Amino acid sequence: MKPELYVDTKCVIGEGPVWDERTDTLYFVDLLDNKIYSYDGQTLNTMQMNENMGCAVLRENGGMVAGLFSGWYFVDFPEGGVQFIADPENGNDANRFNDGKVDPAGRFWTGTMPRSLDSGYGKAEPVAGLYCLDEKQNVKTMLSGVIQSNGLGWSKDAKQFYFIDTQRFNVQAFDYDIEKNELSNGRVVVEIPGDMGIPDGMTVDDEGNIWVALWGGSAVTRWDCRTGKLLEKIELPATNVTSCCFGGDNMDELFITTAAYGIDEKAYPLAGGVFRVKVRVRGAPSYRYKG
Repeated sequence: MKPELYVDTKCVIGEGPVWDERTDTLYFVDLLDNKIYSYDGQTLNTMQMNENMGCAVLRENGGMVAGLFSGWYFVDFPEGGVQFIADPENGNDANRFNDGKVDPAGRFWTGTMPRSLDSGYGKAEPVAGLYCLDEKQNVKTMLSGVIQSNGLGWSKDAKQFYFIDTQRFNVQAFDYDIEKNELSNGRVVVEIPGDMGIPDGMTVDDEGNIWVALWGGSAVTRWDCRTGKLLEKIELPATNVTSCCFGGDNMDELFITTAAYGIDEKAYPLAGGVFRVKVRVRGAPSYRYKG
């Protein structure tokens, strides 16, 4: 399983890969360069935003929904134009949105983090949260007391929700009631050793295992949530690996974003690019926001 460079974007911090199975197109963002990208294997489209963003996801009605510094917005990609929806942390300029995904019911979940941790390093207090924007544009706090909200995903049967609060160096699992949109029974299922890197973005495969990108660890790792054991490690030619998603015709290709932030470009000339690797398992689709 050797990854190949899929598109050489040299993102400052590439993040939030989303696969559109209808058009075989990958979407992702550059968090600090304020850009949304799409790439279908031939054409690279770019939309410049006017502020930092943690993520952008597809919308069932067309376009995208993005978590920007100042809140959630509908985005007309790539033509341009944004429409404000809501900001669950209105007035808090110390935090920004980070990773986000759509759940199997079509709701948009996005977490926040202190801007002081943009480098991937440092310490912060548990003053961030994880929020959900439902199809009627109602806002619900799913978790509070978060230090640095990051990777999230759901099991194939949608009964388990997985979450990374980066500074805790672990992956938590919660029982999930999809109809009530409620979490319960939170517990740690995977511990990430600090010398492996910092846990960042995540996705879930059809066998119930999780794939975690490691900032500073030059790798994506696969973990068994039942035993907490490391199953596989895919090395990348970039130090700061940020996130991953499944895609391709059979949903058995892993698309991996990386960051050029703070990296010696001569030593790592491909840092900030997006990579692709074919794996031995299928994985979760990128759901669309139904609001």
